[in-house]
Amino acid sequence: MTQSKTKPDYKHEFNYDNKKYCKHMISCEEAKFYLNQCNLTRLDRDKDGVPCEKLCRSN
Repeated sequence: MTQSKTKPDYKHEFNYDNKKYCKHMISCEEAKFYLNQCNLTRLDRDKDGVPCEKLCRSN
């Protein structure tokens, strides 16, 4: 039996708190939630689709 990979439902994992800046984010996933679900575009200053570059950079 194979498990299907589904996109996580971040609405239940993260709240619509009063977070506005990258320094308030605790993970890249949270930053992506605020960018995509809350339309907090200030998290993606260079408009490349990756919020909070320091938090979400690839290792």
